[in-house]
Amino acid sequence: MSASTDDLRTLEIDKLFAETTRLNAETSKINAETRMINEQLRAHPWLPLFTAIIGGGIIPAAIGALLALYLHH
Repeated sequence: MSASTDDLRTLEIDKLFAETTRLNAETSKINAETRMINEQLRAHPWLPLFTAIIGGGIIPAAIGALLALYLHH
């Protein structure tokens, strides 16, 4: 293998590592947000129902009610 091929592979590995690091950080942020939402839903299980009624109508309200019942048990 030539030095230039090794250099290109090293550069590609570095790019992939940087992208993986960025995606891991983004995933960690999303996971933290998901944990926060789950904690809020456990503390206020009827919140999805009220949000659906205000923002969407009867079908989202029904889905919110089912979700609230599921999370409440």
